[in-house]
Amino acid sequence: MALFKEKGYEKTTLVEIAAIARISTRTLYKYYPAKEDILFKFSKDHVKMVGKFAKSLPKKMNIKEKIVTVMLKDIATISQSEYFRVHQKEKWGSRLANSYELENMIYLEGVYWYLLKEEQKRSHINEEVDCKSAAIVIVGIYRQVTDRLLLKEGQFQYEIFKKNYELCLDALGAGIRSTTLR
Repeated sequence: MALFKEKGYEKTTLVEIAAIARISTRTLYKYYPAKEDILFKFSKDHVKMVGKFAKSLPKKMNIKEKIVTVMLKDIATISQSEYFRVHQKEKWGSRLANSYELENMIYLEGVYWYLLKEEQKRSHINEEVDCKSAAIVIVGIYRQVTDRLLLKEGQFQYEIFKKNYELCLDALGAGIRSTTLR
């Protein structure tokens, strides 16, 4: 990451990375065939951390609070990381970048699905609710609110993000209640 920061992502080569890591270029290519693979390893590690964090939340915490807490942990951690700064400068849209981003979104859907299923087991969510679909919507809420606020605010601001996540989740909850109580 230091090399990406110092020289810029585009100007950094795998040969330079291998030299700094004191490994052969062949070894580096074996594990990271492209620079993007190195960058996205940090992303993959991050979403796994989010999953562990979600599972560590108190069982008695209400579902909305759990979801917002996970969202805030996710963006707070990302916005403070060196990876995020490089990630922001990286040119998105490559097939590999899109593949990793999709993989991370699917993983995060699983995190929210887990929280919803746990809550459903505790009988606070109607059995008719499709937790997988709700988890997909939650990831969409997270991505849209986060992207919009980062563009508008320029940085993570806890209270503003929290309020916006909560408003969107309230709308989702109202929709779920209105469709399952008929």
